[in-house]
Amino acid sequence: MSHFGLLVLVVINLLLSHKSAPETVSSTIVYAHCMNKRTNLSAVLCGNYQIGSKVAKHIEEAATYRLAFWPHNDDHWCSVPGEDVSFFGKAVFGILESVNGSACSSGGAEVNVRLDVLKSRGGEVALFQESPLRRWYSNPYVNISRFNGSVFYFDSPSVQEMERLYQNNRNQSGDVELRFYTSEVETFNVAYFLNVLIPTICVVLGGIWSGRSREVMFFPAIKKKRQPSMRDTFNAADDEVADNRRTSGQQKSDPKQEEIDHLSCAGIVIAGAFTVSLILLLYFFYDYLVWVFLVIYIVGSADSLYKCLILVIARSRLLEYEWLVPHTSNSHCPQGLRCCWKKCCLCKLALRLLCFSLPITWFIVRKKWYAFILQDILGMFVSVTAIRFLRLPSLKFATIFLSMFLLYDVFMVSGSPYLTKGCSIMTYVATGGFCNQSELIAGSYVWKESLPLVFLFPHVTTNSFQCLKFSSVTSYPFALYGIGDVILPGSVVGFSCAYDLNCKTPYMLYSVVSSAAYALGTTVTYSIGRALSTSQPALLYLVPSVLIPVHVVGLCRGEWKRLWNGELV
Repeated sequence: MSHFGLLVLVVINLLLSHKSAPETVSSTIVYAHCMNKRTNLSAVLCGNYQIGSKVAKHIEEAATYRLAFWPHNDDHWCSVPGEDVSFFGKAVFGILESVNGSACSSGGAEVNVRLDVLKSRGGEVALFQESPLRRWYSNPYVNISRFNGSVFYFDSPSVQEMERLYQNNRNQSGDVELRFYTSEVETFNVAYFLNVLIPTICVVLGGIWSGRSREVMFFPAIKKKRQPSMRDTFNAADDEVADNRRTSGQQKSDPKQEEIDHLSCAGIVIAGAFTVSLILLLYFFYDYLVWVFLVIYIVGSADSLYKCLILVIARSRLLEYEWLVPHTSNSHCPQGLRCCWKKCCLCKLALRLLCFSLPITWFIVRKKWYAFILQDILGMFVSVTAIRFLRLPSLKFATIFLSMFLLYDVFMVSGSPYLTKGCSIMTYVATGGFCNQSELIAGSYVWKESLPLVFLFPHVTTNSFQCLKFSSVTSYPFALYGIGDVILPGSVVGFSCAYDLNCKTPYMLYSVVSSAAYALGTTVTYSIGRALSTSQPALLYLVPSVLIPVHVVGLCRGEWKRLWNGELV
């Protein structure tokens, strides 16, 4: 495939760089703090609230309600309670599904009719059993303005937890107090830490790999080929000739290795046009092309994983174990059948199978909440490998290349709604075919395939652990950080590392500065996104954060011209 598939995967990541914009995506998830005042048993449950419900933001602001049930254990609310029944100050449990006349009279089970009865008895809060929990959920049949109260949905495990609190004795359910709120005061959220740590690690590792494996002959200012050195090991993952080097004793150049080593001005224009074309195709034919890109992602991530792991074992003796397999590429065998056999490395074969098994496993479990773990692992390998291959010849090309994608990012986020009747093309592609949050909520009951080209960082807080038991990855609040925002700035770090190694810069100055600037830019981007409660075009902050320090250090050291022209000696 291998470089072509990886190249396509890199371009896909670049076109979705806004999906990489660090953001905290809002949801309809609500927390319910439940406590039995008599036994002091308590629990925090995770559910959904109906859009338009009155929900406090923090637990300190939340009103307290007592758990209640419909008279005669009528969970479908088919009967009409007597005038003496009052639900004032109570959260009343019910089952949302209509029983179609089997237990209720015709029309008596309609949800808004039931809510009208609850309202007439002083009720303000309805608790319905609904499965499964979703990140976005709002029942389209519930008229919340007509009810003028709050409606919450909890799944079966949460209902069972409520039963545990009142010990399955509904006569004691009045001892259970509930408070509903949408967020908690966060002393520390692991998503903030991971949002900076993981992309920075990918940028540093990819930059080092790119710099150390880069041949001096690839740079336009260098005409002399460098002699083979120990750094050649870093090319073993690309052309898989590490075993041949041990037998032949000399380096063999693989022309495929130079496919994307350098970008020309024409290459930049072609990359930009290809990127825009891809995202437009996704915008118009998303439901069909998403499957094509999922296949590319599986193959490309498996190949990236292989390139990284083969690099780790390149110097071990595992590559020495080989066996003969049939080889039919030769049409003539003048020396008998022996020439129709070739040596196959057992370790490489096993490694290939292992590398394909991981993305295939992700595809099988992609709808589970824990699928984000595999997705993040694969994303790290894709990022590191892509940075290693996306080699920029000079600071001039780096500045032009990243500036082009910065403009593309900002336009697709902020400019495209003016051309598409208010629908952001980037948001549409990034969210799996929804133009805005209202459409996303309205369609939340339908699983939509999405492009897995993002890191998903879970908001792990004290209460959010309650959401981990639910089945769908979309049921849990995540911070998003796209792979494209790792690859593009990482290419600058790779160039800086190559310059440091070839020019013997003390303390790897440019690499350290660009890596630290990237970490700082990621922190700033994420902080601004949280402060404004909206997604941000990440490249708007990351590109200046990475490029400006390199330019400034080059000017201060008198090396700016050499950096600009890519002169490494």
